[in-house]
Amino acid sequence: MIAQEERIHDNYYLKRLSTDQITAIRERGEWPGDFLRFEDVIRLGPDNKQVCHFFNSDDLTDTVKELMEARDDITAAEISYLFCLSEEEARHLMHKAANTSWATLRPFA
Repeated sequence: MIAQEERIHDNYYLKRLSTDQITAIRERGEWPGDFLRFEDVIRLGPDNKQVCHFFNSDDLTDTVKELMEARDDITAAEISYLFCLSEEEARHLMHKAANTSWATLRPFA
């Protein structure tokens, strides 16, 4: 199984599947949960010490907004960990994301 995370840490992740996992996919359409959520794939960067740092953390606002919409209980501490930021920067991004429309964040989308 392969996951590509190109928006934040720019990593590729490979997972070798067991025979039981392959059988579950083929017979029941049950996939392992490792790469199903965007947040979980981003987390692999910091978990494995393979991270990048942004010169301007405001560039992460749209991704923070996306994560907040996917999971409304995500915390500043979790955002801080995912993006290797201080919690203060994470709170700033969460506030900005909550108060900025998608039309403003992605005007050409």
